[in-house]
Amino acid sequence: MIDLHLHTTASDGFYSPSELVQRANKAKLRTISVTDHDTMAGVSDVIAASAAYGITVIPGVEITAVWQGLDIHLLGYFLDEAPVGFQQFLLTSRQARWERIQTIVERLGRLGVHISTDSILSQQSDPLGSLGRPHVARALIEAGHVKTIREAFDRWLAAGQPAFVPRHSPSPRSVIEMVAAAGGVVSLAHPGLLKSPHECLLSLVADGLGAIEVFHSRHNHSTQLKFLDQARTFDLAVTGGSDFHGHKDGRSVRLGRFGLPRDHFSILQERLVLARKVATR
Repeated sequence: MIDLHLHTTASDGFYSPSELVQRANKAKLRTISVTDHDTMAGVSDVIAASAAYGITVIPGVEITAVWQGLDIHLLGYFLDEAPVGFQQFLLTSRQARWERIQTIVERLGRLGVHISTDSILSQQSDPLGSLGRPHVARALIEAGHVKTIREAFDRWLAAGQPAFVPRHSPSPRSVIEMVAAAGGVVSLAHPGLLKSPHECLLSLVADGLGAIEVFHSRHNHSTQLKFLDQARTFDLAVTGGSDFHGHKDGRSVRLGRFGLPRDHFSILQERLVLARKVATR
């Protein structure tokens, strides 16, 4: 099975790169991509750990962009584990994430909900890793303010809640252009979860989108068929994966159950080879 949407402790996953690879092997995955948020810090460790099991690794990353005031997630896939010129772009995104977290912590404090930034930083497994609202939620649990991540979001962190802070993220076009310049292909992640998926897709196609995540653990069969049709209409490659983070968020059953059919993976590989050739001309 092929799973191109996985997370590690380099962002908001619960397993280290080596632990994730062990679980991927038990789930009989033979090709994977770790797509941590705004960082590729875990990729080299995943590649090293996968060698012992004969698992193929496609280097990847999940980048948050803002489209019409809404967060959308874009998956970048590469043939290289450290695309030239791309790491500074990710560093800027991670710095914006940390500034947002600091503002959230300050806002929580004014609401009488006190946590320390140290309790959030301590969750970071890699200096090049990224932090986000799930890490704030875990700090809230540790401090006894809530019992679950979902409760933290529902009470404080979700859009419209008292401690929510809008994200300052790059535009989809800038993400697509940066990934293309680094020899990669961008896929729109879990479009079935968007409020206006067709309108968003039209905009991203105009910006140069290369693929769409059709197969996802929260896409039912009819949703898959709808986006397969749109992939054909716009000549997009197809990606797919479980979006696995770990057992503590209820997604453990997804590993090994959702993935990308091999015929679609072959097309994606062709697009990656072409993207790299174009970027190195």
